[in-house]
Amino acid sequence: MLNYLSFARLDMACYELHEHGYDPLKNIADFWGTYSLTTIRAYILASYVKYVDEDVSIDLEFTPGQQVTFLADLQRVLMAYFVVHVRNLDSREISFSTATNEEELKSTKVIFDVYRNLSKLTPNT
Repeated sequence: MLNYLSFARLDMACYELHEHGYDPLKNIADFWGTYSLTTIRAYILASYVKYVDEDVSIDLEFTPGQQVTFLADLQRVLMAYFVVHVRNLDSREISFSTATNEEELKSTKVIFDVYRNLSKLTPNT
């Protein structure tokens, strides 16, 4: 059953940019301050798995409320990046810690290299 309050929370994230005092740079910094790359990947995977099979029996780690909050935050940050682009704002002014994500980027590079090497072993069909 569709939860209209959750839908409204998701939808409102698209329109907040019209609020007086809207600050897309703050929204971007807040997002990256809240979510690590690993967490973002986990939320997206959970959404995908739920979309593909509502009856999936694996533990998705997140409550429906957490999932809606993440999706609203994701939509909010996408809109913020769009506003930064359209208004030609200087994104170098965004301030947040990147230490955690830098470590995660290193680990994703290792995984990428494994996949790339495996693809070299697999004949093209």
